[in-house]
Amino acid sequence: AILNKQPVAYSDRFREQFEQTDIFVIEICSIKKYIYQGYYLHHLAVDTRLKFCSETPEKVIRETKVVRQDRSEVEEDIDEILSLIHPKKVLFVSHINAVVNNRKQGRISRACSAAVENMQRWFTPNRTYSPAGHTIASRAELIELLGEAAGKRGVPFFDPTVVFNRYRQDKVLQREEPGLPPGHYTDFGNKVMGRLYAQQIRKIMA
Repeated sequence: AILNKQPVAYSDRFREQFEQTDIFVIEICSIKKYIYQGYYLHHLAVDTRLKFCSETPEKVIRETKVVRQDRSEVEEDIDEILSLIHPKKVLFVSHINAVVNNRKQGRISRACSAAVENMQRWFTPNRTYSPAGHTIASRAELIELLGEAAGKRGVPFFDPTVVFNRYRQDKVLQREEPGLPPGHYTDFGNKVMGRLYAQQIRKIMA
């Protein structure tokens, strides 16, 4: 569609799904925009560190611009999302933060763990955690930004990094190729995160 400069074909199925949905879970995992001739791309289509861009034309990869959003632009996007889905419920989710040095893939610091008294506090809106060690600065920045933005608007926010209060990173996240940050769940991690998401959704819908 992008190469042919055509929009994605409309389908009533999308509208039906929107109208029938009770709650939207919206993950904001980056503050970067990938733009090609005015079109927004998924980073997998043009990120040369990954294998997914192997069929993307070289011209698209070469001419795609990577633009970093500032705080005000992210907050404007959140406001627009909220206006589009109102009055339906929403849960904003960030990217999980992770330790990039495998030798430090233990649990988070004792001081941070002490702040988490039980599972219920894992889901307190706007509370964020980072595992001990060398974490990913851009993700930490995004988590803080989203937590503050959601708090100002009184909407729920979930930082999946809290999973490291109970489980080691190497049980939850896959080991990525050299040079790539951890970001994909193991089968075990998918099951754990599924339970955490379900608990948060039940709390919102109660």
